Amino acid sequence: MWNHQTSAISSTLRIDKLRYLVSCTFSSSFEGVSMEKWEQWRLEDELVVIMRLLVGHPPENDDKIDETEEDKRNTLPATLYGPIGEWSRYLYVLRDRVLRFPGASRNALWRLKELIEFLQRHQTAANPHHGIQPQHLLYRVLAELAISREFHQSGAQRAQQGLSLVIQELLPFITQEIHQLVQVSSAAEADDGDELVVVFLQLLHFMLFASSNARTTTEKLHESGMLRTLLMLLPASDTDKTQAVYLEKRWLPALLRLLGECALWHAGFAVYISRVPKFVKLLPTLRERFVAEELVLGLAFHQYQVAISVKMDIWGTFVSESLFPLKCESYLDAMKKVSRQFVGLYAFTLTCLLLMIASGRRIYCLEKAQVASTSQLIRVCRAPRVH
Repeated sequence: MWNHQTSAISSTLRIDKLRYLVSCTFSSSFEGVSMEKWEQWRLEDELVVIMRLLVGHPPENDDKIDETEEDKRNTLPATLYGPIGEWSRYLYVLRDRVLRFPGASRNALWRLKELIEFLQRHQTAANPHHGIQPQHLLYRVLAELAISREFHQSGAQRAQQGLSLVIQELLPFITQEIHQLVQVSSAAEADDGDELVVVFLQLLHFMLFASSNARTTTEKLHESGMLRTLLMLLPASDTDKTQAVYLEKRWLPALLRLLGECALWHAGFAVYISRVPKFVKLLPTLRERFVAEELVLGLAFHQYQVAISVKMDIWGTFVSESLFPLKCESYLDAMKKVSRQFVGLYAFTLTCLLLMIASGRRIYCLEKAQVASTSQLIRVCRAPRVH
C-alpha cells in the first residue's frame, strides 16, 4: 500500500515537472537557433518524436471518470498527454519555423506528413468515431501554410513544390477523412466537418496552384478518386429545402471553384462531372449566388463540347453586372460592390481565363460571340475602376 502511494506521488511529481517544462516551450525560444544548428541537431525529428510520445500516451486525467469533460478543463491543470494535451505546442514551433524559412522547409513538411499518417492510422484503429482527432490539427496547420503570404511570394517555388508534394502524398488519407465526414450524423460533428472540408479544399487548391502543369495535377486528382470523393459531399436529394441548406455550406464556393478549374484543365473530368445527376441538378441554383463558378464550369463544358441538359449563357454571364458591376450610383456603392465581388468573382474568373490563354488554348465561345469585339472585352475586363 505504501509503495503504491509512493509510486503515485512520484508519478505525479514527474508529470508536474514535465508539464512545467512544456509550459516554457514557445516558438520564440527557438528563434536564436541558426539553420546550421537546426539541421545539425535534427530538431524537426526531435519535435516530431516528442509529439508522438505526448499524443500517443493515455491522458493522465482519464481516471476522473466521475467528472464531465467541462469539469476536467475547469478544475484540473493542463493535460500533458493525449489528443488534447500539450503536444500542439511543438507543432506550432515547427509551423513557425517553416514560415520563417519556407525555402528550407522540405524536411519539416515531410515530418508533418509522416506524423499525419501515424496519427490517422492510430486514431482510426483506436477510435472508430470520427470527431475531432489530432491529425485534423495538422491538416489545419498545413492549410495555414498553403494560404500564407510566405508560400505565395515571389521566389517561393521551392517551398510550394515541397508542400504540393506533401499534399499529393496525403491524398489517400484526405480521401479517407472525407468518406468519414460524409457519414456524420450529429449537428455538432457536421459543423466541425464543414470546417475540415474547407481545410481540405484549401490544400487541394494549393496543390493545383503550385503545379507547373495544371492538367497533369488535375489528372492525378481525377485518377486518385479525390474529385469523385468530393462530389459525395453534395446532397443526394434535390428538394428545394435540401439544396437551400447546402447553398449555405461554407465549403461550397471553394468546392465549386476547384471542380470548375479541374474541368477547365481535364476533358475527361469535364465529361464525368456532366454525367453526375446531383451535380447537374444543382447548376440552376448557382446562377444567382455563384455566378463566377457557373461561368467557369460553362467554359469548361463548351471548351470540350460536352453536352449538358442545363442551358448556360456563357457570354451573357460574362458581360452581366452580376459578375462585373459596370454601373454604380455612387463612390460608396462602387466600393461596396468591389469589396464584395472583386476578389471573389472578378479575380477568380479572370485568373482562369488568363491561365487558359497563357497555355495557348483558345476560348471559342468568346471568340464566336457576336458582341465579342476586342474593345468590348477590354472594357468588361477593366470594370469597375474606382479612383
